[in-house]
Amino acid sequence: MKRGRRTLLCAKLQKQLCKIIATPCTIRSACEATNVSETAFYSWIRRGEEGERPFAQFAQAVAGARGKGKIKVQRDIWGCNDPRIKLELLARIYPEEFGRTAERSLPPQPRQPVPDLSKSIRVTCYGAPDVDLGQFMEMKAKLEAAGVKTDFPIIDTAPASQVATDDDDDDVGNIEQTPAQS
Repeated sequence: MKRGRRTLLCAKLQKQLCKIIATPCTIRSACEATNVSETAFYSWIRRGEEGERPFAQFAQAVAGARGKGKIKVQRDIWGCNDPRIKLELLARIYPEEFGRTAERSLPPQPRQPVPDLSKSIRVTCYGAPDVDLGQFMEMKAKLEAAGVKTDFPIIDTAPASQVATDDDDDDVGNIEQTPAQS
């Protein structure tokens, strides 16, 4: 004959605890709602995992209730319209596939081919503040129609080797042709 105090665990208390846990709710809240100490609750679980009756049935019922609670939370999350919440859930359920990883560098980009400059023209407007933009755009359109690339970079400062003179003021700009076009 076993000695000691009789257990408070009964079918009614087990059903109440499992119903609360399945809502989902924390073990602490379920214990507070049913006036069971957390120490007693975890003792019953430990004894149930060891196979002691009636605690084994209790441990199985609590595990099932916790699973039902998780399913309810997951359904609520999947019903949410915010994809960030769904991604966070996936990262927690499947960390190997969706979890955050250490930052990785991007693979090196292939080198861009050297552009063919054989048909390019360099237009400079150094020392000519009164450049007619309309005239420039017309010239650009004519060059493009002739098959000449006009996607040249715009340089804000004149090269050190080129100095504007006073007699260049009445010119719109200097046009330098590459050796391929002369």
